[in-house]
Amino acid sequence: MLNQIKYFLKLQFHFEEVCQTEEFLELTRAELDEIVSNDCLNVLTEESVFYALESWIKYDLTERQQYLAQLLHCVRLPLLSVKFLTRLYEANHLIRDDHACKHLLNEALKYHFMPEHRLSYQTVLSTRPRCAPKVLLAVGGKAGLFATLESVERWDPDSNTWASVERMAECRSTLGVVVLAGKLYALGGYDGQYYLQSVEKYGPKLKEWQPVAPMTKSRSSLHLLP
Repeated sequence: MLNQIKYFLKLQFHFEEVCQTEEFLELTRAELDEIVSNDCLNVLTEESVFYALESWIKYDLTERQQYLAQLLHCVRLPLLSVKFLTRLYEANHLIRDDHACKHLLNEALKYHFMPEHRLSYQTVLSTRPRCAPKVLLAVGGKAGLFATLESVERWDPDSNTWASVERMAECRSTLGVVVLAGKLYALGGYDGQYYLQSVEKYGPKLKEWQPVAPMTKSRSSLHLLP
């Protein structure tokens, strides 16, 4: 029992890491339902929850497909983007072939397109953001007088420890950093030789920093609003 409690706590706080393990895929339907319904599940976006459920279903598709709609109801669908919801509706064959799942996606899309009726949708789908534990990220900067950093470190308040995460593609000091739709963006800055106009992003599903369209001008010491 103690080991089970420890595992569920690890799942809650390190969901995006643990959901990729064999042990996660072997959870029972009831166990998975309890986990993904948790308001304090530590995820950056609900996309991570959906992909984890999809992996669990596909692990034993014949037996588990019957639970798809029930589990999909645990995903905070209205918190997903219209683009992501539309892609699921049109291209995901598990969703496309299930009437109950399509109904849930329709309700989530209505939440976006018919804001005047949002109160009524909250009785069908959960729209409450998860209150996951927060982390602090130190992105780029300088080490000493000349060395510019591409490193990124994360502080976990629960363990009071720092850990390295994926490095940026470019060294950046005096950069701008912002979180938008669950992705972390690093913009501009100074690489020790040039002021930058490049932009890159990082998210839980990306597993690496990826370039996005550059700004029209080089910038450093900038302020950003999401």
